[in-house]
Amino acid sequence: NPWRDHVLVLQGGVRGNDAYGGTPSVPLLLRVHLGGSSDLRGFAYHSVTPRDDDGRTVGGQAAWWASAEYRLPLRSWLDGSVFADAGDVTGSLRWGDGVGPASNGGVSLLIQTREFPVRLNVGIPFQVPAGDPVNRAGKARFSFSAGYAF
Repeated sequence: NPWRDHVLVLQGGVRGNDAYGGTPSVPLLLRVHLGGSSDLRGFAYHSVTPRDDDGRTVGGQAAWWASAEYRLPLRSWLDGSVFADAGDVTGSLRWGDGVGPASNGGVSLLIQTREFPVRLNVGIPFQVPAGDPVNRAGKARFSFSAGYAF
């Protein structure tokens, strides 16, 4: 490894779903959300999503997200990293009518235990979707995860 155990991680994805058969819309539990330790680490869990007229989250039909992370070893059992995430959720399967874009950056510690890794993140939103009652640009948010991603 030319960077002596330093790691650059680039990841992203696209999710989407549509009503099936005679169902008039996608069921609430199958709708798409972003936010939390698995995609937008500077945002509250599942908070980046379309909202109804009363401000309640209703979920979207499609989403994209991208992440870049630079990780470096601090100890044999501890890694530190800096990251940037971005993404958007749409209320339909058409791109361009999303709630965002939403983006954040931050720092992370990855503790390598014998059984599973533990990750502690502090993310700061840069861009927050208009009308978002939960997240604020510049306000740090802590997230935590344990275990392997599959």
